[in-house]
Amino acid sequence: MIGSMRRGGAAKADAFYIDDLLRELDDIRGLIQHMRTSRALAACAPRPLAETLAAFDAWLDVRSAEAIDRLNIHYLIERMHNGALELPVLVGEDRALSLGPAVDQLFALFLMVNRHRLREVIAQQLEKLMLGRNPLTDAEQREKLADLDREILAGERSEEITIRKLERAGVEIARRPDASPLAVLAADTDLPEI
Repeated sequence: MIGSMRRGGAAKADAFYIDDLLRELDDIRGLIQHMRTSRALAACAPRPLAETLAAFDAWLDVRSAEAIDRLNIHYLIERMHNGALELPVLVGEDRALSLGPAVDQLFALFLMVNRHRLREVIAQQLEKLMLGRNPLTDAEQREKLADLDREILAGERSEEITIRKLERAGVEIARRPDASPLAVLAADTDLPEI
């Protein structure tokens, strides 16, 4: 009778131990999911407004230079030239007109002439788009993603430790299909709490 009480007490202790491990596993998996969500947000974080506008300014510089270059203004100084600037209109073999280059040229000239007002409008719109978002520079994003990757792997290693403890207690637990092989395939000696 004393033996059966001890076994009953051990079974109860084992049940509490298993319940504790199962709760721990749920907590760890919730934390991993939270970190993965944080990583996804960091991966698509917008650039800071200053960087975005600097890239836009660089693009405007290139388009403005191309707009002037395509006008072929060097013809204006030739004595035989009548002083007219022409937009590029291409005629295909089938005699069809291609206005694409002309439209592209007009757009580039429009950008050049209206640059400051256009930039102002775009900056205002970007400010509205940035509300509630956490912009990151490229360096900040790389650092944040690396930190989150390390934290996720540490969480997955903790998850694997807990799963192995449960398996040793006779409980089969399915591993997440997206778990890192670095955690799942780690030797027991590489997982400190086993």
